[in-house]
Amino acid sequence: MGSPHPVTLPSGDAGVTYGYVKRSNNDGVRTYTFYGTEELPAGTTVSYEGHVYALAFRDLAASPRSAGSQLCYEYTMGRKTNSESNHGWSEFENVG
Repeated sequence: MGSPHPVTLPSGDAGVTYGYVKRSNNDGVRTYTFYGTEELPAGTTVSYEGHVYALAFRDLAASPRSAGSQLCYEYTMGRKTNSESNHGWSEFENVG
């Protein structure tokens, strides 16, 4: 079933979801994947090891539910950064 992880939904509501985080390290680049028990809406963030990560739905996990695993949703974790760190500008600011 995994362990509990605090999440914040796009609406701002806080909650808990169950799953686990898998770390990978390829050529010095560390990546994280979250395997969860439920489908989470786009824009959901999860707290892990003192950092906040945005979840991007990747795929249904390879383990079928019939195999006894309840972990069926796979998300790529992207480190959430403070938008103020752009020093107040963006090359896309005047687009539109």
